[in-house]
Order: sequence, then C-alpha cells, then structure tokens
Amino acid sequence: MGTRYRGVSKYSESSIRVNFIFLGQRWYEIIKGTPTDSNLEKISKLREDILAEIKLGIFNYELTFPDSNKNIQKVNALLGKESNKLTTGEYLLTWHEYNARTLEETSEKENLRIIHTSLLPDIGHIPLADLAWSDIKKMALSWNNTTKSIKNKLAPLRKALRHAVDDGLVESNVLLGKSVDGIQKDFNPEEEEIAPFDMNERQAILDACRHEQDHNLFQFIMWTGLRTSEVVSLTWSDIDWHKGTARINKAQPRKATKLKRPKTKAGVRQVKLFPDALQALESQKDHTLLVGKQIFNNQNTKEPWNGDGAIREHFKVICKKAKVRYRNPYQLRHTYATMMLMAGEPVRWLSKQMGHSTPMQTMNVYAKWIDEDSPDAGNKAVEMFSTLNEEKLESCEIG
Repeated sequence: MGTRYRGVSKYSESSIRVNFIFLGQRWYEIIKGTPTDSNLEKISKLREDILAEIKLGIFNYELTFPDSNKNIQKVNALLGKESNKLTTGEYLLTWHEYNARTLEETSEKENLRIIHTSLLPDIGHIPLADLAWSDIKKMALSWNNTTKSIKNKLAPLRKALRHAVDDGLVESNVLLGKSVDGIQKDFNPEEEEIAPFDMNERQAILDACRHEQDHNLFQFIMWTGLRTSEVVSLTWSDIDWHKGTARINKAQPRKATKLKRPKTKAGVRQVKLFPDALQALESQKDHTLLVGKQIFNNQNTKEPWNGDGAIREHFKVICKKAKVRYRNPYQLRHTYATMMLMAGEPVRWLSKQMGHSTPMQTMNVYAKWIDEDSPDAGNKAVEMFSTLNEEKLESCEIG
C-alpha cells in the first residue's frame, strides 16, 4: 500500500477509515471493504465529494452514512433540527437532475452552474420548508448584478419552488410574484444593439479575407442573414439548388458541444439564396463538397467550425486587416436585415427569412430601417447592394 490518501486510511483487513471536518468537529466513519489501492482511491473520492458538499452547505450526514446512528444523533444535536429536514440545496440538486432531462445541453449546463455558484453558497443550507423571501432577496442583492442577471439567476430557483409546491414539500412558492431590482449598468458605447456594416466596410472585409473559404463564409452570411451558430451547422444536403433555398433546422451555439434544434418553430425555415450567396456556395464546393457534411470549414484547422466562438476570434483578425471597426459577426446578420429593409423589402417576408417569431419582432428590432413593402422580395436589395456584375451573374450556375 505505497499510495497514501489524505483523510483515508486502512482500519483493518476488511475496512477503511475516512475522516473529515464538519460543524467544527472531526468525524470518523468506518467503511467496509478491503483496503486495496483501488478501494482507497474510491473512498478518497467520496471524501472529496463530502468536503465539496460541506463547503456548499448541502452535506447531509444521514444520507451519506445512514447506518451511523451515533454520529447522526450528534450532528442533529449540533444542528438543532430533525434529521429528515430536507435542505434547499439538497432539493435543488435533486430537482435539477430530474429537470435536466427536458433541457437543451447549454441550458442544462447553465442551470447547474447557477445552482452551484450562485444559489447553494447562500441558501443551500437552509431547510427548504424554512426558506423565506427575505433569504432570497438578501442573496440576490449580494450578487450586485443588473436586474436582468438577477432574474436569470433566480429562474432555476423559481421553477424548482413551483415543483416543490406541486410535490407538497412547501406550502407556497415564496418567489411567486416577487422580483429584485439590480444595479444600473453603465452605458458602454462599444455594445451597440445594431451596428451594421456599410457597403465600403463589407467590401473591405471581403477583400481582407486571405483565404477563399473565409471569403465564402462571410459573403454567405452577409447575403443570408443566418446566425453564425446556424452557419457552422449548415450541410450540403440543406441546399436546394433548384429552388435556390437553404433549409435551416439546426444550430450549434457558442457553448454547445453538439447540434441543437432552433428554440422556436419560426427558427426552422427555408432561406432564399440570392446570387451573392449562391456564388459563395459555388466557390465553396471545391473545398468541402466531397470531404464532409458541413459546408464551411475553419481554414486553419481544415475541419468544420467547432461552434461559433472560433468565428468571432477569426473575424476580429479580418476586421483588423480590413481596417474596419470590429463588431461581432452577429452584426453581419443585422447588415443583411437592414439592407433588405433599406431596399424596401416586405417586413413579413424578412421576418420569415430571419427566423423571427412574428413580423412585430422584426419591426421592433429594425424600426429605424423599415421603408415600404415590395412584391418582388429581395430583388431591390440585389440591385442596390450586390457587388457582382452581370457577367458574373450569368456564369453563376445553380447546381
């Protein structure tokens, strides 16, 4: 037994002893099992979990060591409470494990992060039945966040308490109808909601693309208005060459490790491909049509983009070379929308192209750029903004 484990040791030939500090006292537990290196390592991992739960205020002695009657009695005496009183932390973790099955990957990870970093440290130790609005309000104010951030952090707790009411664990949801006002966020001129690229900037960006694949990627986004998370997941089978459309039915957000469905029904859509977008696809065929499913590859890795985060960093370099003030790639989506509206394209048609839930959403976001409707959707924008001459348009084959 050359390997030593902190807080874990051989007790006998058939048992292992683990010790740890809890409630200001040292506790010892004897666990049955031959003290092999493998078993010692397992008990060491158990001890690490115990210490982590103690730090978060969610450690339950009785649940961890149900047969340790003497120590359970000592713990209950120190805590001055009944042994079966469920803590808020215990319930949150149990609820999350159940609720996670219904969530997308990114939402599940974010909920768990909020529970561990924001909720458990302050209210995890409080018995669920004793949790009061004053406890939650005190916790929320200590975050020193904006109102929106506080609302997001309280969302998992609000939903968990609603389930706790349904399960009969608490009499009422103490968060029902309650909210906490946060701090006022300082104005940051670098965080414009909408800052589209003008014609000169768009051309400068394309001219600064050193590699053809980069040029194809950003020209395609400029002329489809797709989110970068949608572009990285686009496959050749999504393109209908005869109709001149792209099927959008999946995305890979910045923090996701796998593809996910659009959040709304409107997100699943057919996007019209204008000549500039089709030209980008024609040029991209030589690079990826025969080598994989995804249309656009990272030129540096020769592999499909791993989420849209890498595109952001890549775009920064290109904007710097183009001597264009950097705005994140999402502004290319805004650029597409404002081009269409400035050319007088119909708001209802654009709303469907963008994947917005309603035309009102489009109007609210782009009210400044809305002109008048036109029956020939898209053509005005092509005539006004396309950099392709007639000779190039005639040579651009569909298929």
